[in-house]
Amino acid sequence: MPILRSRLPHVPRPARIAIAAILLAVLHALPAHAQYIYFDVNGDGVSTQADVLAAAGPSALDVWLRTDTNGDGSPAICSSADGPLTITGYEFIVRVSNGTVSWAGFVNQRPEFAAPMGSASGATDFHTGYSGSQLAAGTYRLGTLTVTPTSGTPHLAFVPSTALDPLYYTAFVSACSGIDIDNTLKMGVDWFDNAVLPYGGAANTAPALQAPATIGMDEGTTRVEPLAATDGEGNAIAFSLAGGPAFAAVATTDPGTGSAAGTLTLTPAFADSGAYAVSVAASDGFLETKAEIALTVRNVNRPPVFNIVPMPMVAEGTDVEYAVSVVDIDEDALVLGIASAPTYVTLSISHSDYGFISAALRYQIDRHLQLDPDRNRHQRIGDVVDSRDGEPERPKIFPAEMRAKFRSPLFETDIRCLEVGNHSIPFLQPIRVIPLHNAREQRVEPLIIGTQ
Repeated sequence: MPILRSRLPHVPRPARIAIAAILLAVLHALPAHAQYIYFDVNGDGVSTQADVLAAAGPSALDVWLRTDTNGDGSPAICSSADGPLTITGYEFIVRVSNGTVSWAGFVNQRPEFAAPMGSASGATDFHTGYSGSQLAAGTYRLGTLTVTPTSGTPHLAFVPSTALDPLYYTAFVSACSGIDIDNTLKMGVDWFDNAVLPYGGAANTAPALQAPATIGMDEGTTRVEPLAATDGEGNAIAFSLAGGPAFAAVATTDPGTGSAAGTLTLTPAFADSGAYAVSVAASDGFLETKAEIALTVRNVNRPPVFNIVPMPMVAEGTDVEYAVSVVDIDEDALVLGIASAPTYVTLSISHSDYGFISAALRYQIDRHLQLDPDRNRHQRIGDVVDSRDGEPERPKIFPAEMRAKFRSPLFETDIRCLEVGNHSIPFLQPIRVIPLHNAREQRVEPLIIGTQ
């Protein structure tokens, strides 16, 4: 709960605003001004290098406030230049950094300020305050705060505000109105001087992080890289992703007690080729170490994909046409043609563009076609050569299947799509030719697709 402000006479709001504007203009022309709040551990009433937070066990910290002098001993001034730097009450916020402490309690040392305004504390902050009768400007021992280090290498400092309550301040009530004209001289507004209480033990050191300097991988794949870190103080370590692409993730597999393990997982999709900077971090809870990784994701060319045509069941003496299309997601130029097929099969290109080609596959079956499967199986016309290695692509050949009631032979059409400069993709289109006198009784065969 914040301190109740001074009982000075009420000033109308317009007048307060005008006074504040005048005071701000005057303050810009004045020398630096400040009061001074500090810790004293050894009982001499001043802040020196001998005042430190004990590395182990409780420490009794006296909190002192000088209302009339700055940290360097020079005279302090009233920021609003309208009254003496008296004190009628105080409140302060202490924050711990680089470690943790337990707040054991606070004892008010000013009998003139007997009205407690309540205390509050959290993981990092402690607040308290007292008010009472007015004291003249001077140096005052406000009270004694007892703390015990619990982890890390904690140090303490006074701060202007806290998340414990937005109305908490480090401040004192005075006859001096202050910049806000509320008779509460606030640290960070009316004055700035304060002393940090350092840790008395060995200083904490940041973890040592081990991570690869460079990584190269193909898009569309997954890679898991190990991470390792050590901490000289034996603290548990957590790994995190400090920066990088969305397909990067960091996990802590073992926080350890001074030696930890983690992983960096990379899962670039097919559209993620390129160069990336990945930043991983290891933290002991107080200090953090980062490592930068240069990641190269190599482009992977994907083969074209056929739009599959169902296996035709074609009777003698018929003329049937089917649509064939091929899509290449990398938008490479495509060439479509027949590598081998029966003589009654033709392929006509209807549309060709980067990454897409469509055609008509036509069956013109003569009524007097001899249906001996040994004589009518297709003969290979030629192979399409893959330009990467110069070797011909060998299509798989489906055996003749005689599942129909009257032993209708199975023929195969070998359609080839050449992705210029990369892949040669075969698509074997089987066709069963039905003798005219058996067409009414022919069963439909299942789809048969072959690729190489």
